[in-house]
Amino acid sequence: MSVATVQRMRGRYRRQGLWGLVDKRIMRGARATGRSDERVVVAVLEALRRRRGRSKGTVEGLRRLVGEVLDQAHGPGVVALPSRATFYRLVNALADPAELPGRPARTASATVPPFAAVGASRPGERVRVDTTRLDVMAVLDDGRLGRPELTIAVDVATRSIVAAVLRPEGTKAVDAALLLAEMAVPHPMRAHWPEALELSRASVPYERLATVDRRLEGVAARPVIVPETIVVDRGKVFVSEAFWRRARRWE
Repeated sequence: MSVATVQRMRGRYRRQGLWGLVDKRIMRGARATGRSDERVVVAVLEALRRRRGRSKGTVEGLRRLVGEVLDQAHGPGVVALPSRATFYRLVNALADPAELPGRPARTASATVPPFAAVGASRPGERVRVDTTRLDVMAVLDDGRLGRPELTIAVDVATRSIVAAVLRPEGTKAVDAALLLAEMAVPHPMRAHWPEALELSRASVPYERLATVDRRLEGVAARPVIVPETIVVDRGKVFVSEAFWRRARRWE
């Protein structure tokens, strides 16, 4: 032991007594997050919060979302993401087991799933609604880069998409309610759409339908379906009052 070390120990003993001679390294409690940057830890918790109640996707998708949260909070490239192995350990330490990516969405009132797949024999008998974050980068209205979210309604019997809503960022309850409204109204053709998408080109009695409802003139060949049963994953927007109030109008 060097003279300088003995002098430092004597100084600590004079100031703190025996406590000054204790090796403080043995007093450090092991943290579940290890030596991870606290800013990264906060970003992971925020990303898990945003995904709560939705389809979990993959760990790699969560990693990209954490990168977006860090860039928004501290600026692009200011805080670097840890390696994939370190990130996976961090997610396992912070996430609830029921919230780990790749597992079903956790909800307080989730019901027991059926033992067999439930089909449908007629249009509208069962319509599935879900939201997913697209694996693409888009330029938002304010110039920022972000990953948009797509909410669609799929008719189980015909396997057709009856309505869709694209949002630049988080889907809100009003967007889910708008999706229900779009299911039951004709969709007008856009100027840049090809003629092949017109309802008049579809294999349906177009002339007869047009005499019943003039709104069908110049609309796209998208099915108009009023659902009897709507199946959701009990995400936050799908259990909101706005969504249920709109759905009750069809009862």
